[in-house]
Amino acid sequence: MEFCVQDNWKIKCLVPDLPSAEDVLPYLKRVDQNCWYSNFGPLVREFEHTMASMFKEASPALAATRAERTNVATFSSATTALELMLRASGLKKPARILTPALTFSATAASIEITGHTPVFCDVDSDNWCLTPEIAKRISEKYQIDAVLPVAIYGYPIELDTWAEFQRDTGIRVFIDAAAALGNQLIHPCLLYTSDAADEEDSVDLGGRRIIKKKKIVDL
Repeated sequence: MEFCVQDNWKIKCLVPDLPSAEDVLPYLKRVDQNCWYSNFGPLVREFEHTMASMFKEASPALAATRAERTNVATFSSATTALELMLRASGLKKPARILTPALTFSATAASIEITGHTPVFCDVDSDNWCLTPEIAKRISEKYQIDAVLPVAIYGYPIELDTWAEFQRDTGIRVFIDAAAALGNQLIHPCLLYTSDAADEEDSVDLGGRRIIKKKKIVDL
């Protein structure tokens, strides 16, 4: 008996594309040759440079800014990247941060550990994400100081609409795209700059934090 799931019932997600052992081996050899096995080694710097180029080429809005060189800083985990993003944000504690109930525990944990309060909400029934429309309805009824949408299962977040939401409401927006590396575009209005209160915010992509100025990368 053949069973076919209708398109509107399918869960859209990013399927991992893992390298083979043969693909990884040359990099392991280089690590061994450099005798640098963790933190800030030449392969990490090479990886950060490659990621920065990839994000800029894949994101027309980012490339169109013609800003100074885009930098990528790697972290031990996406949890650490989220924590650093919130600590550097300049949000007054305890900020009430709206985030979807459908997410990994690290999203809420990063809010809690930085002295803020997570406010959980439901997601859109079509894409399983927190949308600007949902956030706007909630912010009209309750105090919301910031929003932290999540790219659940690697499904990319629509950043143009979130940039409009931030501009129209004055509520700051942070992006947890930890599961969407290679699937999530970057928007220049949602990038964190060297001054916490200057411009907007940042994008977390699985332990990689996309920023504009070298000063933050060197923290």
